[in-house]
Amino acid sequence: MKSQRLSSFVPCNGVNQVLSPQLGDAFKVLNCRYSPEGGWIGDIGFESWWKAPASWTVSTPILQDYFGAKVDSCYQWKRQGTNDVYTFVEQNGKLYYVLGNKGQGSTYTGNFYDDDLVVVDSNRYVPKLGDIGSQYINLGSQLLIINGRDRAILFSGDKVWRDFGFVIFTGTADPQDVDPKYIEGGELIAPAIYFGENTVFGLGDVKEGVTYEYDYKISFISDLGAESPLSGIQSTDWFLPADSEEYRYGVALDLPIGPEGTVARRIYRTKDINNSGGVLYYVKQINENSSRFYVDALPDRYLVDTAPPLTESAAINSDYKYGEIWDNRLWLAKGDRLIYSKSGIFEQFGFVDYFTVPSSFGGDITQVQAFYNNLIVFRESAINIVSFGDGQYFMSTITSTIGTTAPNSVVVIPQLGVVFMNEQGIYMLTGGLNGGSSLDVQKISSGIDKELRRRNMPLLHKTVAAYSSKEREVWIHYPTADSTVPDTGAVLHLIPQTPMWSFRLNQTNAESGYWSAITTTVDGYFLLGTAPEWNIALGQTTKKFGPLQVMSNSNTWGQQANITASGAISSTVAITDLANPGHEWQSEWYAYQNNSVKIRYYSVELRILSFGDNEFDFYYSTDYAFEETTTSKQKQAKSETVFTSKEDAVFGAADASVTKVPFKVSQSVLRVGRLITLRYDVNTQLVDQFKFGIRTTNEQQFHLLSFNLLSDYVAMPSLNQSTRLQKGQSR
Repeated sequence: MKSQRLSSFVPCNGVNQVLSPQLGDAFKVLNCRYSPEGGWIGDIGFESWWKAPASWTVSTPILQDYFGAKVDSCYQWKRQGTNDVYTFVEQNGKLYYVLGNKGQGSTYTGNFYDDDLVVVDSNRYVPKLGDIGSQYINLGSQLLIINGRDRAILFSGDKVWRDFGFVIFTGTADPQDVDPKYIEGGELIAPAIYFGENTVFGLGDVKEGVTYEYDYKISFISDLGAESPLSGIQSTDWFLPADSEEYRYGVALDLPIGPEGTVARRIYRTKDINNSGGVLYYVKQINENSSRFYVDALPDRYLVDTAPPLTESAAINSDYKYGEIWDNRLWLAKGDRLIYSKSGIFEQFGFVDYFTVPSSFGGDITQVQAFYNNLIVFRESAINIVSFGDGQYFMSTITSTIGTTAPNSVVVIPQLGVVFMNEQGIYMLTGGLNGGSSLDVQKISSGIDKELRRRNMPLLHKTVAAYSSKEREVWIHYPTADSTVPDTGAVLHLIPQTPMWSFRLNQTNAESGYWSAITTTVDGYFLLGTAPEWNIALGQTTKKFGPLQVMSNSNTWGQQANITASGAISSTVAITDLANPGHEWQSEWYAYQNNSVKIRYYSVELRILSFGDNEFDFYYSTDYAFEETTTSKQKQAKSETVFTSKEDAVFGAADASVTKVPFKVSQSVLRVGRLITLRYDVNTQLVDQFKFGIRTTNEQQFHLLSFNLLSDYVAMPSLNQSTRLQKGQSR
């Protein structure tokens, strides 16, 4: 039978590990990205956020603090209304940010590594196996950092930060006693600030034989506009004897100093309790936080505005683990409790402004995430939603069977949905409640469930994830087997019409695939926190050098380091680039889906975008065999002109040992990448199943778009097993 080609080239799809794959589905796509123009590009690598010189002598304490422990969290924040960018790292109980420029130029030797590092907090809680790192909540002009263990930090930029929230009771304003007898010639035993009957100032009246009594409270106003809970009551009173001089009196107050971030203090008091009862009124706002003395001489008739109720503001604890901004409020969650701030005042929480979820049904809250006009509340085995209607918030249930225990796997994809991982796989929440649409939760990982079975389920909460607007992909990095640190990445590519999966890891060196934290830069690059496995001692080596790495099109996989000299004061480290483990696209097992048909494959044609002089390995397998058969390598160049002087010129120095045409200025023709077809002959026997793949190592790259298969088939009736008896195998 005459061999046949497919009617058209088949686009190369993402991973879809199912029993009956479609032609074009892949079994493995490793360390690739999907191009907006179509096709898989095998060119990703990783670079250290800051590259150390080849031989680096550095302070040993700096080496221990910043290069010896895994990164527990990282986050890049751009302050609203400015061009200021801060890169935060949490590592070894220390929270710091990086400015990104050490100011040493090309002559930098490492003596001043920490010049561009600013430590925000030290001696922080170091997450254990059952914990996650800090959460970063963008408030616009401020950044809130919480972890449920340490004090919450409000960062305002440029070395300005403070504790967040009112976590202790407000100190009281202490009114001093009033001494009316002093005016009559008695000994001064208390302040005697008095006003005549013809003035408007002073408390009390000029009536004789009367007792005057007043209660005071005070509150603090923060730089976010929040008002603290009111202090406890402090009282003062005095008796105006008969035949005494007719005076009114001022009350001297000893004022408390508010916590850091306090910009004002508000004084409240009653009118004369004996005449007007115990209602508190606003007296004065003192717009500073340094004075300790104030005289209240405002008459009762000028008191109009009542004090806020006790429920208006409440002290909060520092053990809230998750947070989000939604509906112009700050929402914080822990356990079964979800609280929310006053509108536009992120630091003030009402005493009754909270929800409680039944932890026995759905488990504890594990993350909160704003989505459209709703707040999604993730729990261990359920998902709730908070919405606004009829002038109030209400909570309802989206699903009571699906949740997540991996808080850092929750990622919002703008205008598409919310992705998260749980024990069953990876899910996406889509839709909204506006315009009559409804929210829906669907599993999207069916095609990679075979690979996801390798996950370390007890440590699933260590999973980290991020969305890159630059790459248009979601990267979910999770621990497998017995690893305690995420070591394998599942990547959801969103550029094609139908999202597709690939994987990221280093198969040749497991240590260099460990990333313990992930975020994205403000311009969309993936930024990863490393997890080095070494001790700072002579002869020790790590393949994850430097706390941060960035995904790029580099031919390297970060830097590796070897300590060649070590002392208490300084150490010397030899730094080299770590080789890129390569990239791979491997097809699924393709078959006729009919056991009565056998196929003979003659060749595979690959449509690729030329990459000059680069080569890659082509291999194939048949009938589910693990054995791979490789073919001769071919250059990614036009076949009709390859190895001739007409071959497309490539950049690089002329080298007689390399079969390439070097680009010559003013002579060679400058071309863009060329779409070419490479044919690989396989000439198999009659088989049921066939798969193929391409693989690169080190600096080799590819851009694979589609393929075609040249084959023929033979109809062969399925055999009756009884006819195979006595063919050499004992029964």
